[in-house]
Amino acid sequence: MIEMRGKAVSDRIKEDIAESLDAVIKALGRKPRLEIIRVGTNEADASYGRSAIKKAEAFGMSAGLTSFPSDISYESFEEHIRKKSRDEDVDGILVLRPLPPELLEAAERGLSPDKDLDGMTDINMSRLFQGQEGGFAPCTAMAVMRLLDFYGADTHGKHVVIIGRSPVVGKPLAMLMLSRDATVTVCHSKTGEDILREQLSSADIICTAVGKAEFLGPEYIKEGAVIVDCGINVSEEGKLCGDVDYEAVKEKCLMISPVPGGLGAVTTAVLCENLFKAARIKVGK
Repeated sequence: MIEMRGKAVSDRIKEDIAESLDAVIKALGRKPRLEIIRVGTNEADASYGRSAIKKAEAFGMSAGLTSFPSDISYESFEEHIRKKSRDEDVDGILVLRPLPPELLEAAERGLSPDKDLDGMTDINMSRLFQGQEGGFAPCTAMAVMRLLDFYGADTHGKHVVIIGRSPVVGKPLAMLMLSRDATVTVCHSKTGEDILREQLSSADIICTAVGKAEFLGPEYIKEGAVIVDCGINVSEEGKLCGDVDYEAVKEKCLMISPVPGGLGAVTTAVLCENLFKAARIKVGK
């Protein structure tokens, strides 16, 4: 069994950025700058925001976070995002999701596609779904692909089952897998138990993003499966865990990502990679 840990992937991304970072900083006259925007008091959002800022600074870039109360108006939220999109000292913007539907619309309307590091605008989503080069895909979905690539898990001709259909992970990940010639099945909360078991039993690669602590046990998977766990949950014992019952499943897998220690580090690294890409495009490097 190969444990797909995220730190090695993050370190590789950091090394790749470092090769050209000085030239970009010189052209900009400053470090590339990330602006994170969050709404409400969700602790998971706050934790991710802190991790992203810490990672950006560790990668030699800069970041800041602005928080708004959950009752912020549509107009105020949209205007703030438009202001940051126009700010020449901001190279990339991350709007933390999920958001209330009306605020999601405000974010999509106000956000410049060139600074949309998590692929939430119509233009970036269109590029992803049409398989076009350029633009930005959601960071977690891209992190799954980077993790699989790093550990040599080939998707070509493989049956990939994605559990979850959110616009942040499930849907964009399906498009990325299709672009790599995988045969993709998307299951979700309304998928019947019999159908779920049938699909998982033939899956070469399983990606879970449902937020249900340790629900995926060894009875669901075939010998030699590859599992990427995108879930972040708290177990009944109060410990951080994924969607997969890691200890019960790991010996049956060819490869598996742990929680914590797996995809999270790659997601923040991909965010930094997207920030660096946006800054490079700005200065033509």
